[in-house]
Amino acid sequence: MGAILSGTPSTTPSIVDSSGLSHPPHSPTAEEKIEGARWLKVAADAGDRTALFNMAIKCGEEGKKEEMVEYLSAAAEGGHVAASYNYAKSLIRGDGGREVDLERAAELLNFCADEGDPKAAKDSRKLMKSSRAEAREKERLEKEEAGERERERLENMRLGEEKEKERKKNARDQMMDNLMEEEDAGEVARMKKEAMEKKQEDEKEEENEKPAWTEEEKAKKAQSKPTNQAIERAKAAAAKRRAAKAAAAAG
Repeated sequence: MGAILSGTPSTTPSIVDSSGLSHPPHSPTAEEKIEGARWLKVAADAGDRTALFNMAIKCGEEGKKEEMVEYLSAAAEGGHVAASYNYAKSLIRGDGGREVDLERAAELLNFCADEGDPKAAKDSRKLMKSSRAEAREKERLEKEEAGERERERLENMRLGEEKEKERKKNARDQMMDNLMEEEDAGEVARMKKEAMEKKQEDEKEEENEKPAWTEEEKAKKAQSKPTNQAIERAKAAAAKRRAAKAAAAAG
């Protein structure tokens, strides 16, 4: 059956009569087997621990691992030593879809050892040794994982600090650029103001350097200055004269 490691009879005992003669055991008929199986199920359902263990054997022979483990568990709860031993093995292997439970398995093996099962005592010591080794390995892995997490945390912190330094540097550079732009704009405005003031000063100097005109001189100058209309009339008269001369020359 695979999971049933102890507690199963290897031979069927012979029947001995009153004369001391040994007779081969009776081979049950098919009907007797069916009837026996029925009564075994009834006894198991009633909680008989031996019947529960035998049902586990039967299910194991039929390849019904999940049911086998269920019966082993029930028989072990009832204090059946062989069932407890085999259920412990099932918990170590995780048979029948059960989760591996080394702590419960150790309890069952210790119970069997206390009941006088030497194999259970040996297996209990092996399990304890294996559990300690597994615990040490688990602790080592946990330390490695903790160290890796700490290194990752420190690396993230370092990267964060570098990023913050870069941000501050960029902020300082931008502030300096803004100040320089403001200074440049102020310098340009100052130069424009100085140029405008210089121009105004030059215009004033030119005005001061012009000769002083009396009101009478200004009036005469205005009268002597030809108007646009007079200029146009003079141009028209000159054009007529040129045309007359040309006509005369042609005649």
